[in-house]
Amino acid sequence: MNPQVGTSGDVAASSLYAGAELRQLAVGTRLSPTSRRILARLLEYPDELAWLSAKALAERVGVSQPSVSRLAASLGFDGYAALRDHLRQTRVGSAPCSTDKLTASHVDVVASREAANTAEVSMIVDGWAGLPSLAEAAIQSAPLVVAGVRASAYLAQYFAYLAAKVHPSVMAVTSGGSIAVDALVGARSSGAEVLVALCMPRYPSEAIEVIEGACRLGLRVALISDQAMPPLRNVEPEWHLALPVGSALTFDAHPAVLVALSLLLDAMCEVHPAAAEARLEALDAYADNCGFYWSGT
Repeated sequence: MNPQVGTSGDVAASSLYAGAELRQLAVGTRLSPTSRRILARLLEYPDELAWLSAKALAERVGVSQPSVSRLAASLGFDGYAALRDHLRQTRVGSAPCSTDKLTASHVDVVASREAANTAEVSMIVDGWAGLPSLAEAAIQSAPLVVAGVRASAYLAQYFAYLAAKVHPSVMAVTSGGSIAVDALVGARSSGAEVLVALCMPRYPSEAIEVIEGACRLGLRVALISDQAMPPLRNVEPEWHLALPVGSALTFDAHPAVLVALSLLLDAMCEVHPAAAEARLEALDAYADNCGFYWSGT
């Protein structure tokens, strides 16, 4: 049986304190999807999180016991026992966080963090001197190559799809290995000068190979990554935009990256505004004539 701490109200409050402490430990830590699932389950049962054994926790979440140990190590502890002891001390001690932080739901916490990440984009991009030069170089590159593999593939496809509305030739590379090499060599021989590379955690080796291969071919590389990405060892991109990425859920969230990509697209439109407007109007007229978009009627 779990030890009792004062009244039932004291027990509930101390459980909240333990949960809040766990959230604080995870802030700024890059956890794997499995570790995030374990953390989410701990936060779901704050009245028990300080008393579960590693085996019991693993069984409840449906993961291996070593996965529980890896979570503890990621949070800076020697093992799960050390993490559990820390949480027990927190549970019976004084409150480490304000009441408003303790009572916020997991959804509230995540939404608040992502709102802060998105708000940070304005300061990052406003202070990023490379945006105008990248936008102009991207427009001049024919074709413009956009690359992203694994978790970054959808970001590359999103950017390439919209860029093609104002750029006459855009090539998306969303596979690694020899397929990516073929695409880069073909693009370079066709006149490509710029590669926009999206590289989000967990930094696939094949994504790094694409960037290095592009540099060897003489392409000017613009790297868009999260803020925790370490420097590349063999090459240095001409442009690098580091953005906040949400890691509070099982899988990363990229709203700040999407906003930054939209800002880059807008900057590309401003390079030759009349030409961009003409292309967009022509595309809209064609789409209307063909009935590409549902009007609700």
